[in-house]
Amino acid sequence: MKTMLDTAAKPFRKKDPAFFKLYKKCRKLHLQGHRKRKPGDNGAPGEFDKIIPMLKIVPMGFQIEAGKIYLFSNLGNPDLKYWTQATPDAPTTIPAGFKLITGGDEATQSSVDLGFPDKTYLFVANESNTEDGEIGIDEVV
Repeated sequence: MKTMLDTAAKPFRKKDPAFFKLYKKCRKLHLQGHRKRKPGDNGAPGEFDKIIPMLKIVPMGFQIEAGKIYLFSNLGNPDLKYWTQATPDAPTTIPAGFKLITGGDEATQSSVDLGFPDKTYLFVANESNTEDGEIGIDEVV
């Protein structure tokens, strides 16, 4: 639906963040026939939203599963980087092979694209020194 509605909503990302966040959630419901699950159900995130503090690397609270497709939505303004690795220990620096998602954009990644089965732990980094970021992750069924 990257047409007139998305184009019309994009200016509200900074003008009215609450509206833009609600728009993104409604769009996801419309596009995916969304099934909401709790993070503990079968290890799948279902719907997951997390604040990423400035200058921090944050581990996500679930593991990547086989045969799944994940929709990453950058709900804030700063660009965020995400990657998977084999160990749950958060690194001190961002490793090579990260994926970038700019503020307000979305990206779809399959579990294979994210490195499954070798890499199942997901991390997100915010390199901004001016504001916190926010990422939404949905499992596309």
